[in-house]
Amino acid sequence: MERVGRVVTVNDGIAELEVRKVSSCGSSCASCSAACQQPPQVIKVIDNLQVKPGDFVEVQADSSRVLKFMLVLYGIPLLFLIVGFSLGHSYFLKAQADNYELLALLVGLVSMAVGGFIVRLIDKKSKVRSENINFMVKKL
Repeated sequence: MERVGRVVTVNDGIAELEVRKVSSCGSSCASCSAACQQPPQVIKVIDNLQVKPGDFVEVQADSSRVLKFMLVLYGIPLLFLIVGFSLGHSYFLKAQADNYELLALLVGLVSMAVGGFIVRLIDKKSKVRSENINFMVKKL
């Protein structure tokens, strides 16, 4: 994933870049009339090109790391949902509970919330930030 960003500040070897989000309608938002005016996103990148504020640079994201993070972000809660629903379904079915499917769904949703909480803990403890994923390729 490649984008162009404008350097806003440079401090201690970390550059803050203003990057425009890519819209689904391409570069011309007027073509879809959705009026999706979006503010620029500010990301931090390791300054390996000795840039100055106002410079434009090409920024690239490490696709494999992004996919790994997305797998953790979405995969863990989904896994918890499936396992929670399956365990709840088999438990409440054997217990001959009325509305066992609804109860299994509730157990699955609570399990998914627990999985989301675990993902949040992993995110807080990890040292992964945008400067570890994005890197500058060249000055423009």
